[in-house]
Amino acid sequence: MRSWIRRGSLVAERRGTRYHIPNDINADFVQKKLKEKHERPNSPFVPKEIGAYEKWHTVLDEFCWLLKVTYTTREDLKARRFRLDSLLAAYLEPNISKVVKIGKLLGSNPSRKTMVSADLRRGWYNELFYSVPLKTSTLGLSFADIHSNHESSDDRFTFPSWRIVSAYYACYFYLRAITIQKEPAVNVQRHDATINAFKFNVVPVLSSNIWAFPIDISWSPRTRISRRQLPLHSLTHLQYGYAAHPRAPHRSPSESFEFVYDQFRRRAKQRKNPKRYTLLDFLREFRVWANYIDIDNLLSLWGAGYRAFLDQNLSAITFFIAAISEFGFVAVRGPDEYLHELQSFYDGFICNNPALESSFPNTPMYQRMVIFSRLGLIDGNIQLRRHVDINAVSV
Repeated sequence: MRSWIRRGSLVAERRGTRYHIPNDINADFVQKKLKEKHERPNSPFVPKEIGAYEKWHTVLDEFCWLLKVTYTTREDLKARRFRLDSLLAAYLEPNISKVVKIGKLLGSNPSRKTMVSADLRRGWYNELFYSVPLKTSTLGLSFADIHSNHESSDDRFTFPSWRIVSAYYACYFYLRAITIQKEPAVNVQRHDATINAFKFNVVPVLSSNIWAFPIDISWSPRTRISRRQLPLHSLTHLQYGYAAHPRAPHRSPSESFEFVYDQFRRRAKQRKNPKRYTLLDFLREFRVWANYIDIDNLLSLWGAGYRAFLDQNLSAITFFIAAISEFGFVAVRGPDEYLHELQSFYDGFICNNPALESSFPNTPMYQRMVIFSRLGLIDGNIQLRRHVDINAVSV
């Protein structure tokens, strides 16, 4: 009410410490607000052809909304301005000074050095498979970017199951690279062995630094979550209405957390022996569902909007998981080896693909390198091949 009065939407007279709001003068405004309230849907419209897919979509969407609101400034949140580079910088910045400590916590095993490098490159390869052809807006996460990317996302998700599979494999290899740095004896031939080693041996080491909210949301049996310690409670502006998810039922950030947490709990309890359930478990089950169980439901993916939102959400999650893996690599092996691996990837794979070579500065791995450089995590850059302009003036 006070906000409406300050903006002039409501006409009011100040009487001491109170306001007098004449009904007759403000009747039209009040009627308009009542109409908006009662016309607002309580649940999103879901075409029945994709009813099963909607369950996966909503978890990803609510999860990514938590990612946005947690690492976006109050002003940008109110204006609905979201960018991957800004979010990642805010996520990583508190840990830049901890890079040496994180390197010691992860440890380094010379016997798996080659395998760690190979897994990082496998992550890059799968993320490129997911990302190419590049979207029109590669870093934007706002609704304007959804509109800009409608056509490219629609084209990229013509065969949606393969995009979901490649996003999962990118995340899997990125996290496997961290896991075998910390646990060199893990059986890398089995996904469940790697995932369990990561959840139970690596996450506890990283949970106070680069494995942070909401990436770290997990459900464990007989484990209570201290909700007061979540960033949602320390960021006071997230209690206001503008922080609510724009999609019905318009959950607040706290409600979005409860929804995602409850979905993880439900999925964990569907297993014979419920254990810790994390984002990686969810992505793995999503991959299995998309590729083996209900491909017909996914092929009925309704409208460019669903594809664009799925594209944006998977892009954001993969971007963050990749950054965490690369940060861990830099912490253990140093920035020079990280740049050497990225240079090798560019020289050996990218330069053999002319279309990729020209667009490489817009790829996720190059954009993250620039972010790392701006944050001071690395000092340097890879060398891109120069192209001679035959039309350049030479006198």
